[in-house]
Amino acid sequence: MLSTNAVADALLSPFGTERNMPRILFTHPRAKAVFTDWELLRRSTVYALRLNAGRFPNDPDIIGLVAELGEDSPEFRALWADHDVAGLTRAFKVFVHP
Repeated sequence: MLSTNAVADALLSPFGTERNMPRILFTHPRAKAVFTDWELLRRSTVYALRLNAGRFPNDPDIIGLVAELGEDSPEFRALWADHDVAGLTRAFKVFVHP
């Protein structure tokens, strides 16, 4: 995420200062409680990250994020290792917000 607005800041407030959705979904302890379709959202996020990694194979931010999540999250590691890429369709994030 490159920038936010007041609505995004409010929606992401349960995650403190973290604004990186892959980090939130795979490392933040509140993610499962906040996102109703947590598993689907995690898979879709890995597919999107894999798609962008293929489009921009030398991007240091993508390379670094994949390495970081691979170290920090066994679930990310497993999803990344399956090498699945799905077509990206319109998606909705449903929040259970405090």
